[in-house]
Amino acid sequence: MEMFRSTPSDLFERTSRGGLFTIALLLVAEMLAISEFMWFWTTSYKETVAVGSIFSENMDLFLDMTIQVVPCDQLQITLWDKYQDKAISITGSTFHMTRVIDGDLAEKLKDIDPHSHDANFLAESIFMHPELERDWDKVDPNFNEHTFDAQTDAHDLTMFFFYADWCPHSRASHPHWKKAVTNIDERDVKDADGNVLKLAMIQINCVVYETLCWEKDITDYPTFRIYHRDGKFIEYEGERETDPIINFVVTSASNTHHQKYWVPERPTEGCHLKGMLRIPRVPGHLQFSKFGKGHSVGWADLTHSITAYSFIDPLDDLTVGSTGLETNPLDGKSFNSSDKKTAFAHYATLVQTTVDRPGFLTSDIRPIYQMSVLSVQNSLNDHHHLGIKFAHDMFPMAVKYEREKKSTLHFLIRMFAILGGLYTIFNILHSATKLKST
Repeated sequence: MEMFRSTPSDLFERTSRGGLFTIALLLVAEMLAISEFMWFWTTSYKETVAVGSIFSENMDLFLDMTIQVVPCDQLQITLWDKYQDKAISITGSTFHMTRVIDGDLAEKLKDIDPHSHDANFLAESIFMHPELERDWDKVDPNFNEHTFDAQTDAHDLTMFFFYADWCPHSRASHPHWKKAVTNIDERDVKDADGNVLKLAMIQINCVVYETLCWEKDITDYPTFRIYHRDGKFIEYEGERETDPIINFVVTSASNTHHQKYWVPERPTEGCHLKGMLRIPRVPGHLQFSKFGKGHSVGWADLTHSITAYSFIDPLDDLTVGSTGLETNPLDGKSFNSSDKKTAFAHYATLVQTTVDRPGFLTSDIRPIYQMSVLSVQNSLNDHHHLGIKFAHDMFPMAVKYEREKKSTLHFLIRMFAILGGLYTIFNILHSATKLKST
């Protein structure tokens, strides 16, 4: 213990050995001091897992994606619930679509005002309402005169089959009608200028929707009519069989012009989509598909690349940016299709995460969503289910990152402990070298 009761002479005597020891001591002390200062000023976190915390009732989905060979004017986007029973309403959006021609961005086609939550405005946007593509054969409070007009306005031509389920003629015509729908789904119906039209074939039960049929002056069952966007229609009076119905639809379409609404398809034209969607914080999926005829989406090459895909809480003022956590595992990935029958699905599990973010004088809690994603692709035989699906589900537990507190007293104790340790080591080395020299 005697060596610790006096200062080694090498620290103050002018010897070569003392100089080397002093330099070594200062270098080691400086490195350890810098390390301690970095520890003190760097924020470290403690991770805890608990039952899901309460975030906002909505969440923002940020998406930046390019679909290489589906034009913007032929792209349909729908937000479904988890079981695809009904569409989920979008409460706000800053989404826009830009044409991609030969791999380069062209002019911006559509913008959505992020402050506009008007239902009619969203109906005119790129987000399609699935009720505009469905049949009306069961009671639904959402169907009315406005819905009927919206259906005709959403398509270049709309063929309606008005029937009564008690009518034997309607029952006899129904199988022929279904075969005609399937046939029209699988072909391109063109107008007089050779443009491929968006055409729907929809059946309406006049027993359920008696008032609507009365307003449309439907007195005989069944009644077949093909409507234009402006509300004008042509009534079909031919045989109620499959081929005559198909011929009537094709012939009626070939006598029309749609330059005002139609945008020609280019084989090398794609669509770039970028923006934010505000959606309810419930499981669901965002579906991208190509416009079809009738109720189908049609075959399409759905090759796509994802620049950004992440979920953000509306209370998070930092919006899109790096968090250092697993918030965007799909970013920078591409998914290629070898044919026009490949469907893609990205299944994301969201984990509610709160991070104690340091401020200048105070700190605040930043809510974010971590996620794990499983991507799959399948070749289909039925084009009705072809599309790109982004599914999201909520993990029941939540992760919380809390800052570990570091007191100044703790920092000073560590610094003095380092100095004492260095002094002790130096004494041991000094004694060892001194013994060796003697």
